[in-house]
Amino acid sequence: MIQDPASLTQNLTGIRSAFEVADFEPFVGCSFRVKTDPAGWCPYELSLVSLHRHAEVKTTRKGVRRQPFSLFFEGPISPLLSQQLCVMEPCTDEHALRFLLLLKPIGVRAEERLADYEAVVA
Repeated sequence: MIQDPASLTQNLTGIRSAFEVADFEPFVGCSFRVKTDPAGWCPYELSLVSLHRHAEVKTTRKGVRRQPFSLFFEGPISPLLSQQLCVMEPCTDEHALRFLLLLKPIGVRAEERLADYEAVVA
């Protein structure tokens, strides 16, 4: 279920919902805290393992050209997160930079006890 972004981001500052692939490049290999509901942060973290730029470039209604991209995360197999809006905060970021992303599970690696997730930014 996809939550209301206003309730998810309530009482948080520094949340960005518009960003570019370059905003995430410094965080490849880093862990992110994940907030999936207004009550608080998940008890575990997801790691940003890679990013992928999509070939097509989109033009927004304001005429701005944007490069769509995907972010790939991995984390514990349990509990498996469903597709949902999440506030994600790099654990290494001293400036409390937060991102609002639609995160979806894309696979499970049972032998490694890991789940894979993707967030597409268009």
